[in-house]
Amino acid sequence: MVRNYIKKGVPYSQETIEKAIREVVEQKLGIHTVAKKYNIPKSVLGRKVLHSSPQVERRGWKAVRIAQNEKELAHHLTTLSRWGFPFSKADVKCVVQEYAEQHNLQTPFRGTRPGDDWFRNFSKRNNLSLRKLEVLEKLRR
Repeated sequence: MVRNYIKKGVPYSQETIEKAIREVVEQKLGIHTVAKKYNIPKSVLGRKVLHSSPQVERRGWKAVRIAQNEKELAHHLTTLSRWGFPFSKADVKCVVQEYAEQHNLQTPFRGTRPGDDWFRNFSKRNNLSLRKLEVLEKLRR
């Protein structure tokens, strides 16, 4: 067993990392190019940049929330279902599609119609569940 372990690879100082972070954030250069320039692993630099500055834009898909008042939509759906007019998955998707078209919202959906994944996440966020339609008498509605 080695008693005096010497770390392999090129050592980099804290000052070098701070310079590289500033260069990525202020000059809007890519992490890959700056990492090559300062000879720092890009995974290390990426992690440091992500945790050091809040103004760095996060990558990946943005969460699609059609309306700022998504809770209100969920409340209306539950109220209507209690009154005897439940919505199916297709009905909810159509309502959201019409809302997006009326308000000219940019969505990543195909043809502004949300998919099954969006519906599943919407249901989880608002504690909604699909139930089979029960036949109610007209007097009870």
